[in-house]
Amino acid sequence: MDVLTAAKAAPPSSPASSKTARWALWKNQPNLTDKQKATLASIQATNKPLYRAYLGCW
Repeated sequence: MDVLTAAKAAPPSSPASSKTARWALWKNQPNLTDKQKATLASIQATNKPLYRAYLGCW
């Protein structure tokens, strides 16, 4: 499952469905801002399939 497919499958109440989460998912980990790192941490805690897809891309 790729990142975009996992994001589309995310429940609407999850942080992964917000528009700002996609920027965190598109950037390389070393280039993330503190806010984007927090967004990824939230995705990791609430949406394991999406986070696993994100890790698979890098």
